[in-house]
Amino acid sequence: SSWVARGYTVNNPEAGSYNATATGRYYLWVDGYNGATSGYTLSVSGGLAKFTNSGPEKSDRIIPEVFSLGQNYPNPFNPTTSIQVAVPEKALVTLEIYDITGRKIQTLLNDEQEPGVYTVSWDGTNQFGEKVSSGIYFYRMAAGKFIQTRRMMLLK
Repeated sequence: SSWVARGYTVNNPEAGSYNATATGRYYLWVDGYNGATSGYTLSVSGGLAKFTNSGPEKSDRIIPEVFSLGQNYPNPFNPTTSIQVAVPEKALVTLEIYDITGRKIQTLLNDEQEPGVYTVSWDGTNQFGEKVSSGIYFYRMAAGKFIQTRRMMLLK
């Protein structure tokens, strides 16, 4: 069993740790346990959160409290990057890529989504499947009244 956190894998969850490199919101997903009596502890040093679970918690998926658009990872990237979106309620969610001039390059998501946390990949192509050039790109999530834009860099 292993954990993956923004590209970081912990092969031994009992002794694993992950160091966040930036301030922000992070999600922990416990996908399984080594035995029926296993539990986990999450501690945040330098912050306010500390959570301990003494045993397995039955939860099929994470339901976030608010809409959010995560920073893509890796950034800069080549050839692909991942973008995490959090959807707290059923909503039409769009995720679009724009170039530095504001021209829409690609639509990654334009569907009604159930509550949950989703990861969407972009392979650096436009709407015609052609590779785009190196540079700064913006990605924009819209869902209901929520709109957020972030910046990313494609290096070749």
